[in-house]
Amino acid sequence: MNLDNHNLPDESRPGVGQAMALLGIFLALQTGLIVPLVVLSMFRNRSAGLPVVGMVVAGVVALVGTVWLGTIICKVPWRQLVRTGPVQRGFLPAVAVLTVGAIVLASEVENLTRYFLPMSGQLAESLAKMLDIAGSPLAAGLLLVVIAPVSEELLCRRWLLGSLLRQLSPAAAIALSALIFGAMHMNPWQFFYTTGIGVGLGFVYWRTRSVWLCIFSHALNNGISFALAFVAPELSVASGGLTQPVKFQPWWLDAVAVGIVLLGARWLWRQSEGFLVPLRAAAGELPPVLPMELPPVI
Repeated sequence: MNLDNHNLPDESRPGVGQAMALLGIFLALQTGLIVPLVVLSMFRNRSAGLPVVGMVVAGVVALVGTVWLGTIICKVPWRQLVRTGPVQRGFLPAVAVLTVGAIVLASEVENLTRYFLPMSGQLAESLAKMLDIAGSPLAAGLLLVVIAPVSEELLCRRWLLGSLLRQLSPAAAIALSALIFGAMHMNPWQFFYTTGIGVGLGFVYWRTRSVWLCIFSHALNNGISFALAFVAPELSVASGGLTQPVKFQPWWLDAVAVGIVLLGARWLWRQSEGFLVPLRAAAGELPPVLPMELPPVI
């Protein structure tokens, strides 16, 4: 089994401070590019919407700029900084099952958030217009299924969680990285369900050390939301579901989703047991070597 991409030397991974700095750089670059585009759109179209193509460009430029600055901050080549590890196709079914269950639960958490923290109609309409999937399906699909998963998984799992796992227990590292992942979405209506999704993604990364699997899970989540924009727009937050009244899911659906999540997590846990043994060994977590037996003294 190839472990080269999983067990890079410490100096090739950002430390916690460096990872937080890179996260801040990415958000600053992205926001610095998006805000002028929103203002320009308001003046030209009298709308708070933002062309999806502009969001795609902002995401790409922010990621490339962050990686470039990361090579300077971390003093490593860019290819070393963005290594994602092997795909580990054998883990894909378990990750897919876990992701599907998490999507259903995240939807209900979003419903609860909107119920206890109602959003004004004007704000809901403004947020719904921020991503016009129907108007620019190709650009929206690229943004949701490729750019967002790649950039956010590099930032929050490869760099941030990867550094936290060297200093904290797995539970603490996953929880902290998930909270930061939720906070980076910058609004309370997304914070709670994205934090929950961050826990699931953190679990996948901890058990597999594969960013590719996290990207797959993230892309599957966003891809389902993208598909709902066309087949069931009222269910898709990205296509305007925020403007719809809160409608809770049937209790049995939530119960089934919990079971699916537990099934996927257990499946991945059992599959990754044999994988983590050589992983720990390659990282140097070996028992101390026993001293050689000395010949008896005559």
